[in-house]
Parts: sequence; C-alpha cells; structure tokens
Amino acid sequence: MPDNLYGSSNSYWRSAICQEKFGRDKFPPTFWAFCQVADIAKLEQMISQAESVDSETAQLILEPTIKDCDSIIDRWLERLGVGVIQTSCYDICLTERSDSAAVKCKERDNGECILTRFPGPNVDIYPSCLLAASAREPRAVERFWDIMNVFWNKDRVQRWKTEIFGDEKDLRKPRHGCFNLLSLGWQARMRWCEGRFALRPMENADSRTLKVQFLYQKGLSNAFDEVDLLTTIPESPRGRYDSRGRDLVRIISKYKDSEEPELEAIASGDVLTVTTSDPETMPLPGWALLEIQWYLR
Repeated sequence: MPDNLYGSSNSYWRSAICQEKFGRDKFPPTFWAFCQVADIAKLEQMISQAESVDSETAQLILEPTIKDCDSIIDRWLERLGVGVIQTSCYDICLTERSDSAAVKCKERDNGECILTRFPGPNVDIYPSCLLAASAREPRAVERFWDIMNVFWNKDRVQRWKTEIFGDEKDLRKPRHGCFNLLSLGWQARMRWCEGRFALRPMENADSRTLKVQFLYQKGLSNAFDEVDLLTTIPESPRGRYDSRGRDLVRIISKYKDSEEPELEAIASGDVLTVTTSDPETMPLPGWALLEIQWYLR
C-alpha cells in the first residue's frame, strides 16, 4: 500500500481504527489486494467515512464491499456468472463480432502468442462472461462497476467504461472487437485463466506499437486465510520466474540445422511489444482495457 497512507509510523493508529470500527485487523485477501492498487484519494475517503460514523454504521457501509471483492475477482477470472453463449439476438450479434474480431486478432499478431511466439487462440481482456452478463445479469454488471467506483476515481472508471461500452451510462451494450483480444498460446492461456500473470501497459507512443510488462503473480498459499491489511506488503515480482516451476518459454530463434526452436524462459519484468500493421482494422489491445486488467489480475 502507499507509504503516505500506510507507513509504519501510523500502524498503531490504523490498527486502532480497524479494531474500533470493524472489530478486526485481518481481511479477505481480495479486499487487501484491491487496497494495494486503489487510488490513494479513494482510500482516504474510505477511512474518513469510517471515522465519521459509529462502528455499526461503518460495518454496514463497508462490509458488503469487502465481501463482494471475492465475486468481482471470480467474475474477472471467469469463475462465476454466465459462461455459455445462448441464441438471443444480442448473443448472436456478440458471437458474430467475436468471430470477426478473432480473425483480425490472429492477423494482427501473425497467428502467434504475443508472449511465447507459439501458435494458439485468443483471450478476451474484458472477460466474455462480463460481456454476456450485460444482457442477462445487468445488476451483477452494475455491482461490478459500483466496486470499481469504490476503489478508483471517477475519471479513471469513466475511461474504462467508455472503452468497453462507448456510452459509459449504458452498461447493457458492451462493445467487442480486436481491441479486446490478445493472442496467447495454450500454456500462456492456461496461466492467464488461473490468474498467474498480469500485463502492465507501459508505452503506447503511436497507434502501431504497444509495450507491456509481463509480471508473474506469486499467489497465496491459502486463498481462504485472511490477510493483515496493515502490515503485509507484496513482494516485488520483478525477475521472478513462475513460483510453481512451470515457466513460460518463448521462441527466440531457430537452430540452423534442425530448425528446432531455441527457447528462453520468460521472467517477471520482461517488456514485450505488440504491433499492428493496420490500426484501423486491426487495432492494438485497448490501453484502458489493459489498465483495468492490470489492476484486477
């Protein structure tokens, strides 16, 4: 968490606030993770609101958010919600757009995983289950964005919503296209679905080139254990390889004689480049989509 809000010199005060208002100083790991990446002003607002009311009211205000953080991450990793496209008019349109988008994505990325250079399918950045939920579970989508507004400032959230919906006030008609897709090989796709890595958007100097930073996620030894919100600081993943010993590898060249690929392990902190030859018909992955992905993964 940011030092200016959560430095060690204020730990006693922070512990007292949590104990007084919530009766505890340990919280679910998903809520802890949201607090790690939230906008500081929103955390300040959360603290101010808790301080200004009695403990019962503070719990009534914040406990639903604390508990809903689990379902938000489950939806983002497609572990919860609508997963099967049915045959309503909206779903047929979505499927057609998805097929067209997949072709464009494959062409943009030359049919190769952007990480490993092995062939493979594509994945949605803003998940397909949330795209489908806009039509069939609109209240769940509204709650998803309510939580985004708890942790991030209004301008940032509006930018994310505009990228996905066009009209940020109409959450029932999400847009989908090549800009919402990444080409990932099968092994990379598996790690993606497990939430084992995230891509941090780094540089988008023009509409033809995008740089992202690859970062492994260490994961929790026990996802049900509550976390000390006040003192636990995430270990920097830079330079780390996969903690489970299942490193992703990328093709760097081919041997002259055998034509077998020469491989190297992908490490946390590696910067990768995604390009497009035609930003109009094959746009790069959306910056706002990558940004929300970076925060939620």
